Formats: sequence, C-alpha cells, structure tokens
Amino acid sequence: MLLAIILACIGAFALLTILIYLYRPLYHPKYLEDLYDYHVVITGGSSGIGKELARLFLNEYGSRVTILARNSERLEECRRDLSPNLSERLLCLSVDISQSYEE
Repeated sequence: MLLAIILACIGAFALLTILIYLYRPLYHPKYLEDLYDYHVVITGGSSGIGKELARLFLNEYGSRVTILARNSERLEECRRDLSPNLSERLLCLSVDISQSYEE
C-alpha cells in the first residue's frame, strides 16, 4: 500500500513536470523578446503595474511607449522617472477613457 502511494506521488510529480515543460512558452513567450521599435500603448500607466510595464518595454525591449492616464501630475512625475534620456521613445497623454463620448 505504501509503495503504491509513493509510486503515485512520483507519477504525479513526473506528469506535473512534463506539463510545466510543455506550457512554459505560455508563461514566457519568445515573441516578447523581439519588440524592438514596436509601439506599445498603456492605459493607466502613471503608477503601479502600468508604470512598471512601461519601464519594461522601454528598457528591456526597446519599444516606443505611449502612456495614457487621468492624473496629469502623476503622469509628469512618471515621465521624469522613466525617461531621463529616453524622451523620444516615450509619449505621455493625460486623457480620461473611462467616460463615453456622449457625456
């Protein structure tokens, strides 16, 4: 009985290892490595995850980035923080996309 449990655990571990190996490209896709000179638009990018994504695309991938955010003060602070020497690759626009055009 104990041997069957041990073998089942080993089998489950082996299956999990194979599944992780097969699905690994979904977690780290190779197409993200070739984004040099692409244009990326990030909404809500003046802080948090959006700001870090902008930093990643600017510094790691060499992409051109447009950040859209509502708060113009935080957006300007974000611009100063992200691009002391990358101003030609970063565009920051203060817009509110949460409201419809009819309002």
